[in-house]
Amino acid sequence: DGMEVISSDEEVMDSDDNTEEDLGVLDDQRSVILHLLSQLKLGMDLTRVVLPTFILEKRSLLEMYANFMAHPDLFLSISAGNTPEERMVRFVEYYMTAFHEGRKGAVAKKPYNPVLGETFHCSWEVPQDRVRPLRTDTNPRTNQETPGAGSDCYRVRFVAEQVSHHPPVSGFYCECAERGMCVNTHIWTKSKFMGMSVGVSMVGE
Repeated sequence: DGMEVISSDEEVMDSDDNTEEDLGVLDDQRSVILHLLSQLKLGMDLTRVVLPTFILEKRSLLEMYANFMAHPDLFLSISAGNTPEERMVRFVEYYMTAFHEGRKGAVAKKPYNPVLGETFHCSWEVPQDRVRPLRTDTNPRTNQETPGAGSDCYRVRFVAEQVSHHPPVSGFYCECAERGMCVNTHIWTKSKFMGMSVGVSMVGE
């Protein structure tokens, strides 16, 4: 039926070092940057600007979105709260750590733009004993293991796809079947040249 079959058995352990090196502008790169700056106008949409490869990250934008699940144990712990307030605190905790994980180095670089139809998928194994309610919970619920799971870990699966080129819209879906949790999102990154800086905003839901 033309649908891509995704199997976690095909995944390999991520051993890449995502630390970005300093740009260290060389003489031949300086002319490229000056030419690029000469084309920029105040308020210009940067999604249509072709950037030289030496100022791009090593990875695709789709892979970068997986940073939102960099702490899958905190994501799964959202449902461990006994009250709406506890679940809200857990969500904020998970959400803030997602941004903390973002960039390893001090150098700001742009990830590669995915081509239309490009996909990225990965998964995490989360030990069940790391999924727990807040420490202040006076009546904690025990984690219920899924019958037949046969594992001491939950598996969190993530898949992302580039669904539009102009505007550049990415969609991703993340789930943990054992916990009955999922996230379904589409994101469009907008960036504008502000003169002395670049403004970036995330549009989507």
